Amino acid sequence: MKNKLLLLIKVNITSVLSQAKLVSAGTGGSTKSKKIGYSLLFTFLVVYFSVLVGTMTKMLYNSLADYDLTLLIPGLYFIGASFMILFTCLFTSHGYLFKAKDLDMLFSFPVSHRDILVSKFIMLYFYDLMFSVIIFGVSGAVFCVLESVGFMGWLTLIIGVFLTPLLPLTIGVLISYFVGLALRKVKYKNAITTILAISFSLLIILFSSGSHSINNYIIKHGGDMLRAIKSYYFPAGFLFESFKGSVLNLLLFVVINIAPAVILLTLISKHFASIVASYGSSSLKANYKLRSQKKSKKLDTCFLKEIRRILSSSVYLLNSGVGILMLIVFTISSIQTTKSAETGIGLFGSSVMPLVAVFILLFCCTMNSSTSCTFSLEAKTLWIYKSAPVDERTIFEAKALANEILYLPFILIFGILYSVIFNMNYSSIILLFLIPTIALVCSSYFGLLVNLAHPKLKWQNETQVIKQSMSVVIAMFASIGFNVLMVILTILAVNNLNISVFEIMLCLLVIYLSLMVYLEYRLRTWGVIKFKMLY
Repeated sequence: MKNKLLLLIKVNITSVLSQAKLVSAGTGGSTKSKKIGYSLLFTFLVVYFSVLVGTMTKMLYNSLADYDLTLLIPGLYFIGASFMILFTCLFTSHGYLFKAKDLDMLFSFPVSHRDILVSKFIMLYFYDLMFSVIIFGVSGAVFCVLESVGFMGWLTLIIGVFLTPLLPLTIGVLISYFVGLALRKVKYKNAITTILAISFSLLIILFSSGSHSINNYIIKHGGDMLRAIKSYYFPAGFLFESFKGSVLNLLLFVVINIAPAVILLTLISKHFASIVASYGSSSLKANYKLRSQKKSKKLDTCFLKEIRRILSSSVYLLNSGVGILMLIVFTISSIQTTKSAETGIGLFGSSVMPLVAVFILLFCCTMNSSTSCTFSLEAKTLWIYKSAPVDERTIFEAKALANEILYLPFILIFGILYSVIFNMNYSSIILLFLIPTIALVCSSYFGLLVNLAHPKLKWQNETQVIKQSMSVVIAMFASIGFNVLMVILTILAVNNLNISVFEIMLCLLVIYLSLMVYLEYRLRTWGVIKFKMLY
């Protein structure tokens, strides 16, 4: 009989791969073309981020080579990959390990709780291995080539890539476990989790926004950083010495990454079933009283349902509202730069600042949409909409409105702020509000269409839908790509045509209005048909 742990891992991997196809029933030709399209998209993303990391690594290497601090590169990227893994694990591991939908079914099988826990931990490891390969693996390969390291250096890199996720994953699971137990009886646990997630994300974006000053700091204080990393983060210290050829430090690096994971899994597996049960319990008391019932409009009821769904999940809210965080950070950066420049942001003339403000709002407010995974999240509750006396168009409008209500207040607030900072006239101010608002509606409609075309109704954890489904990826990159195209056309128009900034803004308004009309038409025709086919 096959090892049950290996069988569980195989089943999990097969399930992920089958869900990743996201192909609806159809002819063989269309299915094959979709598979090719998804493969090309995935390949493009991997190549893009790999080239980005590789280019940044080479630039940093050239800066540090003059100071003989190149060994700092693998340590910095190792810590960066570890931090990204820890951050994602803090908000996803408890849901995947202790609240997955298939746990009740797995507990009924003749499989030990240890094997169930280890199989899920290994699947988390495979997800986080992506960060290690792209961030630490690519940067380490560039470093090894430029530094001309020997066999020991390449061996250290290969082992490091596969072991990097283990320690931050172990720490993340441990922290998430205690936080989950502490908050399971708290009434506003979703609000607390959301605030923590937004705070962490804001810190990361603020830290990343100062990349130029960070590079200068690394060059200036590289020696001190090297000593600090060796002293306070032991795995990185062992990694440094391993690249120099120390076999003992490589063995210590292996032990310090594997041992904590083994110990944690052993301890948790002994009480895994009771932990899962405690996560599903609640001591909140409710005193229900029958009061007068109010009659609401269908759109209002559906809209409130969608808003509650977004606010009930910190991962969903954070993923849908990441543009708001970027808008805040970019605005702060713009204000700081404006103080030190005589003409707007410094890179642009003051005459084109209304266009700059429009595109800032466009990019931030249309980057991610809650509608790109809204039908997928319905899953087993889709029957509620199917059986309710509500037509499809009302459902679509409610879902789109829920996404729009997240961003509209920020478009208003930051639109007023930009109009004051850039000293815009009244006609430009009106367009500054109209263009991003219409683009936001386009983004909401497009997200609905993409999710209807590529629904993911079979999932074990909502994180798989919110962050890993193809509809979310397609909607995000399509939105970014279209906005980039508008920026390129705008730059060409400013440089080559005798046309004013106000006229360009009018053209943008017409383009996004036309797109909105077309998307709404597709949603009311093709979208209705696709929704009826969901089950």
